[in-house]
Amino acid sequence: MDKSEGGFTLVEVLVSVFVASIVIGILAQSYIYATRSFEWRKLRSVAIMIANVNLERYKRIKNLKEAGFECEINDSVTKFQKSLINKGDKFNEDSNLTEIKNSSINQKIVAYTSPSKGCDNYVVVESVVEYKNHPNATDIETVKQVTYAQ
Repeated sequence: MDKSEGGFTLVEVLVSVFVASIVIGILAQSYIYATRSFEWRKLRSVAIMIANVNLERYKRIKNLKEAGFECEINDSVTKFQKSLINKGDKFNEDSNLTEIKNSSINQKIVAYTSPSKGCDNYVVVESVVEYKNHPNATDIETVKQVTYAQ
């Protein structure tokens, strides 16, 4: 072979393919992470919106008991929840308000009041929305919103 003849050796081709595969792998991983991150943020904003809509709906109901919601005593009250109701009992109204037909979103509304005010006078309403980042995820994300209601 003549030394002035152009071309690539096998080693040069293999090194080029190896370097190109590393660069492509990094770019693909960055794209996948960005896509998942976007989907996560989108789901989180939907969950926050659902929680806020639920709270607004409950704030407009003047009397939850007359609207057909049951009120029952639940003894498992966290310290934060007790601080919201001045260490009174917790009245729990658990409603299945799943308007979005998505099995990965669960909603729960909890209304807190003190025993002296009874079920007719709800003080604090907490909207809890649980969701998964994607249908096959094992971890459940939770959004909680709290407001005062009549």
